[in-house]
Amino acid sequence: MLACDAYLDAAGPDWNPCERPAGLVELADRVSALRSAVERTHFLYSIIDGKAWYRTEGLWPREQVDFDTLTSQVDAVLAAFGAPAGQGRLERIGQATRACLAEHGHSAPLVRAVMGATLQDDVLRGDHVTLTCPQGDLLGSPELMTTSEAFFTETQLRDGLDLSIYRERIGHESADQMQRTIRARMLKLKRGAIRGLYSPGCLHRRFVEKHGGHMIFRNEDAHYRGHQSIGCSSGGRASFALRYVRDDEERVLTSMVGDLRVVRMSHDERDIFGGHELAHVIRYGEWIRNIVEETYRHHQVVRKAEPDKEAAVS
Repeated sequence: MLACDAYLDAAGPDWNPCERPAGLVELADRVSALRSAVERTHFLYSIIDGKAWYRTEGLWPREQVDFDTLTSQVDAVLAAFGAPAGQGRLERIGQATRACLAEHGHSAPLVRAVMGATLQDDVLRGDHVTLTCPQGDLLGSPELMTTSEAFFTETQLRDGLDLSIYRERIGHESADQMQRTIRARMLKLKRGAIRGLYSPGCLHRRFVEKHGGHMIFRNEDAHYRGHQSIGCSSGGRASFALRYVRDDEERVLTSMVGDLRVVRMSHDERDIFGGHELAHVIRYGEWIRNIVEETYRHHQVVRKAEPDKEAAVS
């Protein structure tokens, strides 16, 4: 009932609350229809309280998320990659991506720079940021994206972050260990999501909500050792679908495959993520999506495979 009431408030007067059905099945159908209507005007996101083991849902008006006005940090990144101010957002991102591909053969340097920009953002005040998305070499057969090599998964820590402060809580003070742990968790999550999406069974071709959707998480290190070891107290996740073209047809990888997470390690109540901060993460997620889709458009990958160490030695 709470979800139905929230959707009715957001949907406006076109939906008559007096028509609320009494039966459970009818109510479920009503909520599903309302949800589709609300998604056209609002971003829906989960609010997870790890301490209470409780999930609620939030709504954020799409009109309040400005994708076209870049943050000063991202503006500087694009300028550094040869796309100065004076053009629209998509034009600048496309130009910077093409310049990065031409110079490096992949878009990882640009993606990493935008990730780094989130850690310099005064609104987000993140301690670490993680991006996961498909590399782009298996777009013709996404059902095969079940290996670690199929995904770009990297974590950056804020400059000056002193992990020794959190040693008792996370059990270590190693940036490398934290990055390895996050990578392993993200790859396990995404590989499992791909298997569920494309494998035979009742969930074949079905979107699995656990693996996608925008999210605010709070008290995440209160119940799960994995979250404790990466200092995941509060933060936000932007989830984004990825479009690409195969055989002259536009296709879409569902939003469970694009995943940008900004995390705060502090337990201070003043550092708890809210809707405003999540809206900011969604903006960064959109700009990264633009880079990745431009990469796919040129039949390139987000990150080239590193040369084999033995080959490098020889």
